[in-house]
Amino acid sequence: MTVSIFLDVDKTLTIKHIQAYYADALGCQAEYDAIEADFQNKAISSREFGMKIIDLYASKGLNQNRAREIAKSVQLQPWTDELLRLDAKIFLVSTGPNYYIDQLAQEYRIPRDHVLCTNYFFEGTGGAISRCDPCDEIQKADWVKSKIRENRHNYSIGVGDSPLLDGPFIASCSIGFLIEPSDSHFFAPHFQAIIRHAKTMISLVETLSGDKDHAPVHLEEVPISKLYKRLTLGSWGIVITVIAGAFALGVKFDDLMTGLQAFGAR
Repeated sequence: MTVSIFLDVDKTLTIKHIQAYYADALGCQAEYDAIEADFQNKAISSREFGMKIIDLYASKGLNQNRAREIAKSVQLQPWTDELLRLDAKIFLVSTGPNYYIDQLAQEYRIPRDHVLCTNYFFEGTGGAISRCDPCDEIQKADWVKSKIRENRHNYSIGVGDSPLLDGPFIASCSIGFLIEPSDSHFFAPHFQAIIRHAKTMISLVETLSGDKDHAPVHLEEVPISKLYKRLTLGSWGIVITVIAGAFALGVKFDDLMTGLQAFGAR
């Protein structure tokens, strides 16, 4: 039993959209901004976005070596390093480009099968960018669901910034947060609240997993009147902290209990 954290990358872990750094370096910011605006407003699909980016960047001679160089200029949010180093299963879930996200995953030793993104290929003249396998919000949601099924006893946390692009995948998690205000999802005004929640859940997992004197606790099956006999005093202290912290973040009781039921087996 572990904690899994599913993270969008664009404007969640990075300060700006990843492609914005590439457009700036290639001298085509205005053209990129128009393409990005259409994509964010769902005026174009992920595939159309990818093809427009390819045409634009190919005209500027973007090849794989140049893509690696520009990756160094991408600025991360101040909370990203601490978040990616948490003792949890980290997953990156993004429509962003592999020529940056793969490098980020390697830096933090995130396994390749924990990464979903748009794959771009450099097969044009002179190794220029030429085609892509796009990733959209439906693929992100389906992929996260499949990973949750593979780790069905995990407590999962989903984090993104866009209700349209990230909402579907964070809805599949035990609890999900957006860092931009939304009427349809929990809003975390700053990432430290999410990091504290994740650390508390990780501590709860460790406490329950190390409680060798008690049988596995299936929260959905144990009456509350008997539950106190199944947990140590330390475990209860962490559970109370989790509940209080979750309510402070605006989590509904039913959603919280659904998430806590992930601790039904160890």
